[in-house]
Amino acid sequence: MNSGLAFTSSATPNPSAFAPGAATVISAAVKDAGTTGLTNSIVELQVFNSSGTAVMTTYWTGQNFSAGQTLPYSYTWTSPTTLATGAYSVEVGVFNSSWSTNYYWNGSAGSITVTSSQPPAAPTGLTASAGSGKISLSWTASSGASSYNVYRGTTAGGESATPLATNVTTTTYADTTAAAGTKYYYKVAAVNTSGTSSLSNEASAAIPPSPPPAPTGLIATKGNKQVSLKWIASTGATSYNVYRGTSPGGEGTTPIATGITSTSYTNSGLTNGKTYYYKVAAVNAAGTSPLSNEASATPAK
Repeated sequence: MNSGLAFTSSATPNPSAFAPGAATVISAAVKDAGTTGLTNSIVELQVFNSSGTAVMTTYWTGQNFSAGQTLPYSYTWTSPTTLATGAYSVEVGVFNSSWSTNYYWNGSAGSITVTSSQPPAAPTGLTASAGSGKISLSWTASSGASSYNVYRGTTAGGESATPLATNVTTTTYADTTAAAGTKYYYKVAAVNTSGTSSLSNEASAAIPPSPPPAPTGLIATKGNKQVSLKWIASTGATSYNVYRGTSPGGEGTTPIATGITSTSYTNSGLTNGKTYYYKVAAVNAAGTSPLSNEASATPAK
């Protein structure tokens, strides 16, 4: 056997608990974790009962791995109505094209529980809506469900296998950990003592990003025919606008400078002996902040 070959794998049935005759989708992933690739191989997926007898077998031929590559697989298994209740193991193997060499076998890639009663049906009608600092989910109840699990991802179909929330006993959930400006995708599963349902439809929403807070600490320093400004950066700002007036609170609504990407600005071409008043606003894609504190200076030689 090629000493540079090594594999890892996992298999996730959805649902992982069901009654005889029910269907489950087994999603598997096989990674070439070694230093060399493998061409024209066979990837086998099997389900075994506790006595070591295979109750389901499927495989994919002509599989080509490069070092470090992960290949995904999916198989829908409709279990026999005569299937005995109990625990089953999902196992994954990699063989050469003639089945004569077993490069890899994982006897515990996943697990299935066959029960005499059925887990609840998948929730339906999942919706997601963004509000102030949260994304609110709502769905239609599943008959027989005692609670729900909520799953979240940042790409379509990319919900984590680990629930964001478990033991949700209502048909609503508020995700208060969602970050503004990021689109999140959600699915929900129903749970009872017989197991977990398959996943609901997918819903998505994004909390709109907010303008940055107002800059703070604005100071103005006089110079010869100029005034130098400095301020403290605003979190989330991509640029700044500077406003000027000739009386306290009299800064115009039109900035004298925009697109400033640093936290300083020098206003030149001024008249010595005349006092100028300034405020600064922070800007990002979501909008413009309130104005900063006011600072003033009188240019002089």
